[in-house]
Amino acid sequence: MDAFVKILGVCAGLSLLCACDVIKTYETAESFGTVRVEVGNGDVTVRPSPDDKIYVTATLAFGEEEPAYTVEPSASGSELVVTGKCAANDTTCLTDVEVLLPVDRKILAYTDQGSIDVEGIRGGGELRAITGDVVIDQLGGELALSTTAGKIFGSALIAEVVDATTESGPIELTFKSPPSDLSTVTGNGDITLYLPTTVEYLVDALTGRGDLKIDVAQATSSLYQVFARADIGDIMIYNACEGSAC
Repeated sequence: MDAFVKILGVCAGLSLLCACDVIKTYETAESFGTVRVEVGNGDVTVRPSPDDKIYVTATLAFGEEEPAYTVEPSASGSELVVTGKCAANDTTCLTDVEVLLPVDRKILAYTDQGSIDVEGIRGGGELRAITGDVVIDQLGGELALSTTAGKIFGSALIAEVVDATTESGPIELTFKSPPSDLSTVTGNGDITLYLPTTVEYLVDALTGRGDLKIDVAQATSSLYQVFARADIGDIMIYNACEGSAC
């Protein structure tokens, strides 16, 4: 396997207390179709790679025990799997991971406590933050986005299929091209969608407690489906304007 690994670290201790920061970098020219990132406490950031390689940088901050951190192929060899888990008794531990990925690859990113920020990847994927936000920009493919407590925010999206769900938090998505299948569900929070005016939409939107506003052109025969549900919160579906014209 063609891979390069580098580790840089510094620790400072006083009496029985210790604070360590370790940076681990990894790069590979292997053509993994998917990169999977799983961290306990920490943020996940994904950006386009400057070339055909995959680059992974992990910043590990911890007390006495270094987090369990690995970068290795999956059993099938189709995925590159990045994992970072803090020791259960280390309340100061963080495992922040940054991935530079060729734009046509798929990204799977999961964090228990932290946010996920992905930009410019066209291969689709799944992004899940239990406590934290999911922020995406210029993503394509099929996307599954979810949080338990946190916002979901997307801009300049070209994804054809998007499923966005949060138990508590707002959802705001702006599309550069019309999605064929868009589903947004929140238990407590507003849903705001900005959709291109180039097509008509089949809209199914309902809120249990809140305002409902639909500005986009609608047609029951449309192949572009929009589903929106909010238990508590407003649902606003607007035309995405180009310049000053809608």
